[in-house]
Amino acid sequence: MLWHAVITRFSYRHTTSAAGLNGVLVSLLRRDPLEPKRLALRYSLFELTCLPSLLGQTSQDFDWFIVVDRDLPPTWRERLQALVAGRPRTHLYDYDPAQDLTQTDWLQAYAPAQTTRLLTTILDDDDALPADFVEQMQRTVAEREAELAPIATLASRKSRQWELVHSRRAPLGYRCAWHRGDWVLSTGLSLLCRWPQHRLTVLAIHHQVADLWFLPERGPALMQLLQQRWSLNDARAVEATAFIAGRMDDFQQRAQACIDADAAGAAGEGGLRFVDLSDTVEAFVVSNHFGNDQVLRLFEPKPDREPVSGPQDFPGVPIDFARFRGNARAFGKRPRVYRELVRELWSRPMPWWPRLRMVAWASWRFARA
Repeated sequence: MLWHAVITRFSYRHTTSAAGLNGVLVSLLRRDPLEPKRLALRYSLFELTCLPSLLGQTSQDFDWFIVVDRDLPPTWRERLQALVAGRPRTHLYDYDPAQDLTQTDWLQAYAPAQTTRLLTTILDDDDALPADFVEQMQRTVAEREAELAPIATLASRKSRQWELVHSRRAPLGYRCAWHRGDWVLSTGLSLLCRWPQHRLTVLAIHHQVADLWFLPERGPALMQLLQQRWSLNDARAVEATAFIAGRMDDFQQRAQACIDADAAGAAGEGGLRFVDLSDTVEAFVVSNHFGNDQVLRLFEPKPDREPVSGPQDFPGVPIDFARFRGNARAFGKRPRVYRELVRELWSRPMPWWPRLRMVAWASWRFARA
């Protein structure tokens, strides 16, 4: 029996990769996840994107784990409980710094007795999946079970960005294609393992190596591969190669340790280790906003950036546009918010000229929003 668990990380404090943040880039900003203004924004984002996209799934055959801070104030906790109260198999899980979310121990108490395979999927609290994503994911696993390796990753490369900046020029914000590189994003990334032998969740793997982790290439061969796949220049390729090789080594070692400990692992060690769902599902939605840890995405050049006109811009993805219209001020282009952002960016350690150039470019993009 396949057991499917969707994991959403929701504003919890963390200090190590065991917190399940190995797939998240180092934040440009340093903000307390429990600061009231930040929580208010995260709830608005959650109600706009993540919540309707999971409540609107054509298949509800999954458990949803929303990882929260154990010190989340009662008022905010009650609000979150009320939002998901109508959906069975939804769990608010208090993050314990002593717990390793990349392993499956914390899921043991929820697993159905007949489980033989565990599929974990990541969806951040400000992103959205197509309505048939869960259905298509589970169908793919069932149809290709015989050819899948004991440990396999599944993902779609197809995405659209939604820039949540309300202005007269763009009342519903902007839309554009993903612009940074043709790697697998974390949205919808899934990991399939044997249960209970393989004690890994999707939080154990960095999203950029989801389709690379099993490859033998290292050094110049890996750099050439990354340049071909991601269209990197030489300088970026050199920097990326060391980072990606480290992430590949880490997950290879963890996966191999699981297989070595599995008595049946050697017999099934071959098989398909990555499945690309890009041609199977509609594009998922990745949001950019002033509360995003990777806020610079808002200010990076995007040649196809256009105002959002409505649901037709994100086909097949359940999004609460009525809530956006009713709460547009939360995403408004406010100078005070921008000044605070620039102050934080200016304080980041980097050479003087790139820092000045970054702030100048961000100011121009803010004025043009």
